[in-house]
Amino acid sequence: MNRGRERAASPERTPVVPAPVAEDGPGRADLLEALDRIDGLPALPASVTRMLSAADNPDVSTREIADMVSGDQAMAAAVLRLVNAPFFGLGRRIGSIQHAVLLLGLGTVRNLALSAVLVKSFGQSSRDRRFNRSHLWRHTAMCAAGARLLSKRLGSGDPEEAFLAGLVHDMGVVILDQFFHDGFRRAADLVTGMTMPLVDAEREIFGRDHAFVGRQLARRWNFPASVAEAIGCHHAPGRARLNPTLTAIVHVSDWLEASTEIPPSAVISSDAGLAPGAETATVSAVAAGAGTEARAATDGAIGPTVSMPAAKAPGDPFCASGPLDLGALEVLGLRPQDLEGLRLAVAADRGRAEALVSLLP
Repeated sequence: MNRGRERAASPERTPVVPAPVAEDGPGRADLLEALDRIDGLPALPASVTRMLSAADNPDVSTREIADMVSGDQAMAAAVLRLVNAPFFGLGRRIGSIQHAVLLLGLGTVRNLALSAVLVKSFGQSSRDRRFNRSHLWRHTAMCAAGARLLSKRLGSGDPEEAFLAGLVHDMGVVILDQFFHDGFRRAADLVTGMTMPLVDAEREIFGRDHAFVGRQLARRWNFPASVAEAIGCHHAPGRARLNPTLTAIVHVSDWLEASTEIPPSAVISSDAGLAPGAETATVSAVAAGAGTEARAATDGAIGPTVSMPAAKAPGDPFCASGPLDLGALEVLGLRPQDLEGLRLAVAADRGRAEALVSLLP
């Protein structure tokens, strides 16, 4: 991570799950003001915020990091459980946090600790049966693992920072469900009853979407400004200014994760511009998750889209990634024909994410 990045005031409280706000919710009022009025919006434990700050300090010792993690017994136990997961293949059982930091590095241990905190704070079920938080947690864990892999393959930035951004990119959905549940339920009606994309339903009800909420949460959690931007722009990567590469990585990883579960098929934003070499790819207009009739109706559409295998309807609309922006591919120096190989690579690297999913109750 880069030194000197923007940070908010470091929270010191252990995360709690407070009662939701009044059932009338913010409606179309300014959601930012409503979020600021929620005193109980979860904060990260001091140990995690100190680890985030420690990443800026080249002189931090493994002992200092180990002490930060070990200060929370539940978090330390979860980190050791993850470190000893088969995926890491360390060959012997790791019994101390300091040893884990030595073997895996500060960034990995920090992300494992954060994963444990998120599960503890948001692992409970939603009051709306249509929204399965376990599905969303699996989706974000897979997206995080994919973002890390993509960053490493492209040699772009810090892979662990990419993992961090991917891990929290959809946390705004949980915040809307937990603290603005009445409005979230109305948005869910639009998603399930009218098959409206989640972000569109959120904007219809709240005037904002979960990406906006997630960005505010990341700022409150003292995340790097570039990570907060990637969260806030993961559905519109062209808006990123601080670190367009990180935002593009999260955007593409989000789309690839959905394509790993389901044969990839998506409309690509028509205003994004073609990536280098895209003119050599076969293009067709195929709606993400659409059936035969919908696909036939889009034949001849203006927006350029990559010809990919037909997809069945997504299993969980609350985890849908949305259209793939060709501009994000251009930022990363990728071509549409590169996507299938990346999708297979993400599928092969699922072990890291599966280890995180094992934390779920």
